[in-house]
Amino acid sequence: MSAIECRYCRGRGWTGPVHVNRGSGTGEWLDRMECAHCGGTGQWDADHLARYEKGQAHRRERVGRGESLREAAARLGVTPAQLSSFETGRRSLAPGSKDKEGRDG
Repeated sequence: MSAIECRYCRGRGWTGPVHVNRGSGTGEWLDRMECAHCGGTGQWDADHLARYEKGQAHRRERVGRGESLREAAARLGVTPAQLSSFETGRRSLAPGSKDKEGRDG
């Protein structure tokens, strides 16, 4: 399987500068942080690219309908975080997730 350059870090394996919230209302700026989309490798395999493209197509359709991430997640029976991870290609949706009309997510 051939590798493809990560669409988020553009092959660097890191992103930055980034602001990291420490949860107490404070945070800090980091010069760089490992890319969460490729795990620091700077590359995606073909499966990751396929997930990314499927997720981006879903997002375009959702936005075109004027549906928020939260509304779509509720319709599909998943959390907004799960749907966001799907739309960015990080994860697949749970097998069998369907909307109220019985369509696949």
